[in-house]
Amino acid sequence: MRVILVFCVMCIILVSCENATDQSNTKPKKNAITKSELMASIQSIKDSLDKFNKVFNESARSMDKTSRIALETNISVSRQELINRNITYYRSFPKDSLSVHCLLNIYHLYDETQAYEKAISYLDTIDTNYPEYVLSIPILESKAVSLDYFIEPRDT
Repeated sequence: MRVILVFCVMCIILVSCENATDQSNTKPKKNAITKSELMASIQSIKDSLDKFNKVFNESARSMDKTSRIALETNISVSRQELINRNITYYRSFPKDSLSVHCLLNIYHLYDETQAYEKAISYLDTIDTNYPEYVLSIPILESKAVSLDYFIEPRDT
């Protein structure tokens, strides 16, 4: 009886493993996302993040602890997803003129969260990869301010 039960279980496992292998080979490859789709998703996430921040700024003090934590979590997840989408756009379309703006968006998001070293690294990327960018002087000024006020050790 035990041998029959073990045999049945082994057959089920083998059949299920065989189907999983067949399914993974027959799945079509995911299509590359287009520029317009990616920019639309970036804008959608940015709008969501703006709405979350507006709600947080207006009513964070009156919320109970659980609701406030849920809202802060939504803000954090949205911010990280926005960073990821901007990075995806920059890496997918490095020669596109909007790639610089995606890097600036990442800089501002990291600057808002006080991750100054990461923020500065994206300003360095702009400075290195896009030397002819129109706003290169304000970018250098932002970098200098961040280095002077927020990065330790200070040289003053």
